[in-house]
Amino acid sequence: MGYIQPKQLWYVLLFIPYLSSAQDAHFSQYYASSTYLNPALLGAEKDICFGINYRSQWTSMGTPFTTGQFSFSMPVGKNSPVDIHRNGIGISAYTDVAGESKQFKTNGVYLSFAHDLVFGKKYNQIVSFGGQAGFIQKRISYNHLQWGSQYDPVMGFNPGLVSSASQFSDQLTMPVISYGIMWYYNPRKNFSYTDSGNSFSSFLGFAASNLNRPNESMLKSESNRLPVLYKLHGGAEWKLSQSFYISPNFLAMRQNNATQVNIGYYVTYTTHSGKAINVPYNFMLGGWYRVKDSFIFSTGVQVKNYSFGFSYDMNISSLRYYTRSRGAYEISIAYRINKESQIRRYSTPLM
Repeated sequence: MGYIQPKQLWYVLLFIPYLSSAQDAHFSQYYASSTYLNPALLGAEKDICFGINYRSQWTSMGTPFTTGQFSFSMPVGKNSPVDIHRNGIGISAYTDVAGESKQFKTNGVYLSFAHDLVFGKKYNQIVSFGGQAGFIQKRISYNHLQWGSQYDPVMGFNPGLVSSASQFSDQLTMPVISYGIMWYYNPRKNFSYTDSGNSFSSFLGFAASNLNRPNESMLKSESNRLPVLYKLHGGAEWKLSQSFYISPNFLAMRQNNATQVNIGYYVTYTTHSGKAINVPYNFMLGGWYRVKDSFIFSTGVQVKNYSFGFSYDMNISSLRYYTRSRGAYEISIAYRINKESQIRRYSTPLM
């Protein structure tokens, strides 16, 4: 009877998501990857914005998963009662790489659109509807994989034997469609840190990705539909003083039989006390708990048009015995070109 070497076991574990119901990539700094989280968030972004996110996971195990994303968004049109945009458009792309020799790659590109409805006596509530369409490409390199058909009971693994790679496609491209909705409440006149009005604001959003459920199977003889990914997220913000704000928030996701819940809060400190449009310096410190998986620590800074965020996941699941509780780190960078007089529509770090 044969045995599986550790190296072979990693290939098996990494290959499973391509044969079963794969789970979409995710970010711990979900608030810094808004178009990936919910296309309706384009309705909240009042600036022209360029953003980059990078995540590296399980580097201590020697086979890290890495995910990178680029996004661009901009407001379009004006809503005359409050002089804010009616619509938002954006484009985003991401890549996800796994495997000891980077055998498994997933790339995606999306176009997104959002439309705002502004209401309330003081125009302090907004409902935004967003749609997203794009393509996902999955690729597998079979050069470094070992197959059961190449096992010889005498010699062990024999690369000269015929592999089972011919049963699988090495590349698959599929269309994806997503939808989202957001509600914002912010009674502050200019939606800014510096406004001295009401100290409370909140938001709530829902999104559904992969609504068309495309076939994602790399096995030529089978069909496997990509599960719909549901996301519910929200938060609030309280103004503690002229310089300090506290903001609890959450994210709940469910795809197929997998559920992920993030709960936590962040504190923002601003050095600005005047009435200029741009906030010169904002500092953020936050912590989240991903239920039954990890603790997430995050920090960030915003200087004029630039913002930078860093987070670290400390693993607490059963996998911690192999990773020594090491999880993942993320970096986010954004650059904004001010387009409207309002600073922020809803409470989220560094926006």
